Amino acid sequence: MRLLKAACLSLAMGMSLSGCWNRTELNELGITSATGLDRKDKEWRVSYQMIVPSVMSSGSGGGSSGSSSQPAVHTFSTQAKTIQEANNYTNLENARRLYVSHNNALVIGGEAARQGISPIVDVYFRNTEQRETVLLFVTEGTAEEMLRMLIPPEKLPGASLAEIIRKENETASIYPSINMLEFGQRLNSDAKGAAIPVISIAGDDSTEGRESLESLDVNKSTSPPAKIKLTKLAIFQGDRIVDLLDPAESRGITWLIGKTKESVISIPFPDAEESEADSQLSSVRIRSTSIRIKPIKRDDHYVMQVKAKVNGVLLGTDVTEDLSKPRVIKQLQTQLEKRIAQEMETGMTAIRRLRVDVAGFADKVHRKYPRDWRKIKERWAEELAQIELDIHVDATIKRPGILQKSFRSLWQNS
Repeated sequence: MRLLKAACLSLAMGMSLSGCWNRTELNELGITSATGLDRKDKEWRVSYQMIVPSVMSSGSGGGSSGSSSQPAVHTFSTQAKTIQEANNYTNLENARRLYVSHNNALVIGGEAARQGISPIVDVYFRNTEQRETVLLFVTEGTAEEMLRMLIPPEKLPGASLAEIIRKENETASIYPSINMLEFGQRLNSDAKGAAIPVISIAGDDSTEGRESLESLDVNKSTSPPAKIKLTKLAIFQGDRIVDLLDPAESRGITWLIGKTKESVISIPFPDAEESEADSQLSSVRIRSTSIRIKPIKRDDHYVMQVKAKVNGVLLGTDVTEDLSKPRVIKQLQTQLEKRIAQEMETGMTAIRRLRVDVAGFADKVHRKYPRDWRKIKERWAEELAQIELDIHVDATIKRPGILQKSFRSLWQNS
């Protein structure tokens, strides 16, 4: 009897243990590199850029390490009334179960951005498989078309797209990147404004130019007629796009939201003759930045006090003065401070024009003046249009380089 009880207990314990009943073999998964979302005929059209494992493992598929045979990604689209329903239709034409946890980029079509993207945000925050770290992009056309295009010389267009914006943020700081988590946080903040980089077709925008990017033949050319490029910054009020900003306005926004890392700024020399102003330029690489923004109430409105500390190195110059003299370096630093302040004002002018708080000023006012915020939050857009900046930039050029004068000055005087 005791043995029978022990056997029953062992059987019950064995049945309660978890097993591999829901396992999925790796060769049954379709790993997506990028996803696109469009609105078409009042429905959601979802496009997938799925990695072809056999091409990746063989080293073929074009790109930097393989020969031309088959693209490393397969692209297809499904359409339904909801995003989830469209996802459910993927196996009507695809033999693998889609695995989206390694999704690098999410491209949003222009029509979807105009109608509102809150359903997309809901999908990413509700499901565990979708990752909120996916980087967001907007295109003026359709995301479906963008996902069909290759980005030579890389193999995986989705991964390349994510890497482009990461490298741009590290070296140029013109278009600030944003992922799904940051976008959702911005929409739920007091500011309710956000910005997403825009990708476009640069170069030959004709049908032939666009189609050339859909074939591996594009890898046979050293200079393809068309290419995918970051071109603008899309401004969102709530979940809808309201306008597109040019690179100068976008760079000013990047300063104001504190996302400027490294960048190169060209400045004129103040003592140069007016006719030589364009020829006596110096290029400074910004190495580090520290931005502090504090709201200050003056009369019935607010001023944003911006304190920026910037360190840079001199990359090149045509200035004829002796760079070993502290006076010359001080003049260059002053010019750099003026140029950074101008860029911030350009971004602020765009904010006032659109009345969209993409810089997050509302949250700063709310934290410092909570009682005032309750009175002005309903008319914040009007208050935003009257905000002034009080900019203080402290720029330091730490390394002017080995040459004391420009090379042009040396050979002209030799």
